[in-house]
Amino acid sequence: MKDVKKRAIGGIKSGGGEHKAGYGHGIFLLSIALLSLLGPPGSAWAESASASRGPCRSLSYNIDWNGVPAGKAILRCTLSDDQAVVTLTGRTDALMDAVYPVTFEAESTLVADSLAAKRYREITREGRAKEKTELLLFGQDKTAGEDKIAVEVFKNGRLRRTLSVPSETQDPLGAVFRFLRDSVNRKPLLVTDGRRVFEVRMIPRGREEVVTSSGRRSVQVCDAAVKVISGKPHVLEKASIRVWMPVKDPFTIWKASVALPYGVFSTQRADEKL
Repeated sequence: MKDVKKRAIGGIKSGGGEHKAGYGHGIFLLSIALLSLLGPPGSAWAESASASRGPCRSLSYNIDWNGVPAGKAILRCTLSDDQAVVTLTGRTDALMDAVYPVTFEAESTLVADSLAAKRYREITREGRAKEKTELLLFGQDKTAGEDKIAVEVFKNGRLRRTLSVPSETQDPLGAVFRFLRDSVNRKPLLVTDGRRVFEVRMIPRGREEVVTSSGRRSVQVCDAAVKVISGKPHVLEKASIRVWMPVKDPFTIWKASVALPYGVFSTQRADEKL
């Protein structure tokens, strides 16, 4: 099992070079899955989000890797007069801890009124290695026009690069929040991982009948198409991303899966099972 786990996290080769598949990569995959599948806000979310202060909806997810329970994650957000803060925290389950323990925490800060990205911080610890921190700071790009912004990328406190990206670009968690709040405008989302810019589009695929822990349900199936519009190619461009949403409750997400060349990464609501 240890050898299998090492192969899963060790990285793969693609046309754009090597892509690491550790939980730092997993945070981005989970965020992509969430922003791909989280539909427009339901009544409970809308009531919370309309207030100037107070907590937003909290969502718990189970994480599987190739069908094996791998960990748990919680998505939360808080609102104030001037900013929104979205956090995603998680860790591996006890069985995985014995082989390759992982903890992660990601936090996105956005401007409250415009939902423009301000700051993204990601902290991960994999195996017995030291804790790693990545920080993205979004600001004005003085060398370009108003349609561009600058993203300063820090690794463990050191500035590694500065990206010039389209002004609508979000970090992964910021994109989740923006999508939740923007239920009418369904334009493609632009997301940066600190190295490149992705475009994420949703594609409806029809309905299916499934058996869940709450009984038989009709669900809407959608696929997500991910394309790199700036930077080197990425494995997500070749991934098959699918999400399931109950037809009678389209604001609730039941499951999402990301099929990659080296395995299937999936998430589902912890209180509901397909």
